[in-house]
Amino acid sequence: MYRFSFIIPAYNEESCIAACIQSMQAQCEMPYEIIVVDNGCSDRTSEIANQMGCVIVREQKQGISYARNKGAEIATGDILCFIDADGVLFKNWMFAANSCFSKANIGAVSGLSIYTHPNFLKAILYNQYVIVTNAGALISRLLFSRMIFAGNNFAIRKELFHRIGGYEDVIGEGMWLSRRFWQLKDFTGAFSPKMLLWNSPRGFEHFGFLKTLSYWVRGTISRVSQKHYTYKSR
Repeated sequence: MYRFSFIIPAYNEESCIAACIQSMQAQCEMPYEIIVVDNGCSDRTSEIANQMGCVIVREQKQGISYARNKGAEIATGDILCFIDADGVLFKNWMFAANSCFSKANIGAVSGLSIYTHPNFLKAILYNQYVIVTNAGALISRLLFSRMIFAGNNFAIRKELFHRIGGYEDVIGEGMWLSRRFWQLKDFTGAFSPKMLLWNSPRGFEHFGFLKTLSYWVRGTISRVSQKHYTYKSR
């Protein structure tokens, strides 16, 4: 079994951080470590995470990429797992991830993230994005052997993450990391629907569905700085 280091970037996440951590601690095997990166919180996020036994590290530079990279710097596990604070893992997530990494040529894996919402019609609308993006990622892998990774539900071998330079401070950071991963000759990426995560649609709710989509599309076409990019944009 690999040692899994979970990394949660956090900015004022006291309303959801406990559920996220609990879903990690409820896995079939306890994670090697859970690292919560305090990205300038002014609420009880770090206090809650500390009480739940997590490693707390602070990153002063505001931005989700800076926070993820800080967590990766101190992680001591074999596999880095990047999960956003508003996500909740299915109980067999680690089992599925471990199964993927048992194949020596698999360097990184994206899981399936499904948006939840009490309004059934909104849940259907938001998950159209999931269908389109996952279909695109799978077609890319089947036709070109190039997997496109999601930033909020993603696991990668630690050595490879550092080799490709971690996350850039740009919108659509998962896409740009994917492009650098494609340059690795001895490893390929994978998608595992069994690495299931229940995801908050707070970005769509805060900015609107179409505006959020156009924001992400623009970020995947050209490098756009994460300046003024908020955690609610996720």
